[in-house]
Amino acid sequence: MDIHPQVVHFAVALIPFAALLDLYALWRGGRAWHHFAYVTFVVGVAAALGAVVSGNAAAAEHWDREDVQLVLSTHEDWATATLLCGLALALGRLPLHLRKEADGKRMLPWVLGALAGATLIAVTAHYGGVLVYEHAVGLGGNE
Repeated sequence: MDIHPQVVHFAVALIPFAALLDLYALWRGGRAWHHFAYVTFVVGVAAALGAVVSGNAAAAEHWDREDVQLVLSTHEDWATATLLCGLALALGRLPLHLRKEADGKRMLPWVLGALAGATLIAVTAHYGGVLVYEHAVGLGGNE
């Protein structure tokens, strides 16, 4: 059973939402909002890990289709970049939260990183949409 379509939407929703929460935290101030954003981001990255693993498994049956190889490869590359960026941001930011120092201007680079992660996942989702809506990958048709 292909669980990729169910798992991927959590990452697509949570990672950008975490970036928005971080922006709100910068605007309003407050460590609690940054912490909420961080937890949301970590759950989003965990979902991205599940999406990459399940996506790689689901893609295995489509590599022989010449009409999707380029898009599939591009989608996979962006998904991997998104996951690696997310893991680096989650691990890099962890000490600030453990020391209760996740507040103020020191958070700006991490918020920008979260926005970069949101951008990466948007590009990844675009190519996933091309696979589904233009090539019927995962829909049981044209396979």
